[in-house]
Amino acid sequence: MPTLEQAQKFIQKKDFAAALNCLLTLDKETQSCEEIKAHIAFCHLQLDQPGKAQIIYRQVLDTNPQHVSAARNLAICSAKLGKLEIHQYKLMNASSWNTVGVNLYYHGQFTEARSALEQAIECDTDYINAYFNISDLIENQHLKQWIDKTADIQPPPEQQGLWWFFLASLHDRAGNYAKATKLYLKANDYMFEHSSKRWHADAAAQLCTNIIQTHDKDFCRNPAPERDPTNTPQVIFIVGMPRCGSTLTSRIVGNQANTKDLGEVTYLVNTINEVCEKHHTNFPQLLAQPNQDICTEIRESYLHKAGNPTESIVIDKYLENFLFAGVIPHIFPGAKIIHCQRNKDDVFLSCFKHYFNGNVVWSNKIEQMHQYHEIYTRYMQHWQNTLPNSTLHTLEYEKLVTQPEHEQQGLADFLGIAPQALTEHTTNQTTEIKTASAMQARKPLYQNAIGSYENYRQYIEL
Repeated sequence: MPTLEQAQKFIQKKDFAAALNCLLTLDKETQSCEEIKAHIAFCHLQLDQPGKAQIIYRQVLDTNPQHVSAARNLAICSAKLGKLEIHQYKLMNASSWNTVGVNLYYHGQFTEARSALEQAIECDTDYINAYFNISDLIENQHLKQWIDKTADIQPPPEQQGLWWFFLASLHDRAGNYAKATKLYLKANDYMFEHSSKRWHADAAAQLCTNIIQTHDKDFCRNPAPERDPTNTPQVIFIVGMPRCGSTLTSRIVGNQANTKDLGEVTYLVNTINEVCEKHHTNFPQLLAQPNQDICTEIRESYLHKAGNPTESIVIDKYLENFLFAGVIPHIFPGAKIIHCQRNKDDVFLSCFKHYFNGNVVWSNKIEQMHQYHEIYTRYMQHWQNTLPNSTLHTLEYEKLVTQPEHEQQGLADFLGIAPQALTEHTTNQTTEIKTASAMQARKPLYQNAIGSYENYRQYIEL
């Protein structure tokens, strides 16, 4: 008999499918309780099944109307289903309203998101996260008002970095680039100094060398197996530097019918690490030679983490999957890899301006940005010289937004589909985008992000 503790461990590992199986057995075999039902609903929510989660959260609230997390997550379900009526939710605190606002933002419901985040600030005028999350949603004519009314707020020490990113973004949007630069520098210095994580350029460079030497041209010439379309989806990997147009690309590719966009998930790297541990080795030695048993093990575990999708196409936008480009065709027969490329200066500026919550630690130091970019460039030059054109396609952001028809034709040819399948890009899609580009990716194609570094060139050298 599974236990609640086992289910919670699966949840901690983000294996929500396994957690749900445990919880459903518990719910059936034991006397069901509020906690088990709340966990079941949470797993359904994480597996992108908001309708099922909504029903169970309502049952939890019928039993306990004071269950704050159930009320918050019910609002998130309603947001995902496009049915949120914001004044229904009276029990929520600033944190809960902030969570709802962020989810509405991810789903493209920007007016409702702003209302929820304003509710969070009304509940607690010192709730820093809500200020940061509302920054993109503040209308241009109200920027000065927000700059003035937040001038005297003193954030707690642990949130100073986030606060400086928020203030910098207001000044950036208002065109006060000198002031924005000073604030962005303070924010990045703070994040670097207070991060518990460190990126080590020497170790990353050595791993790059090992992978390039192991997965060389001879390795990549080994024929990959054919995909069985009856039981295995085609996986499309989108890779590159952060802030390179990858979210826009995933939206365009995701216009195809019967497609599941996983977003920026770490399923592949996590699975490879798990299989390496099981076999007492490391990567790339795990697959120094193509091994179909190992590849099948990785593929099945990956698809399990993805909820065993029934769609015929799956999109994975974890950008650092370029480390695995040499083995991806063997793990996922028929896979396609789209490399998103953008002007280096504009990428560096966009990373410099973005709050990554400590998850992209090299972005807080200009020297490390250059080191990371050099390693990334080594990988991509190697794959472009070793992988066939039928597996790897480079998409330049500047050309995508200035010559969209030509670039989408090339992308369609690479994917083996009609270009019409990619040109139905709309601005009112409400599927979830859990990246910093949730608003930009829903706009019609625009060109004003090209050359964005020119606004800052006189204030900072990248």
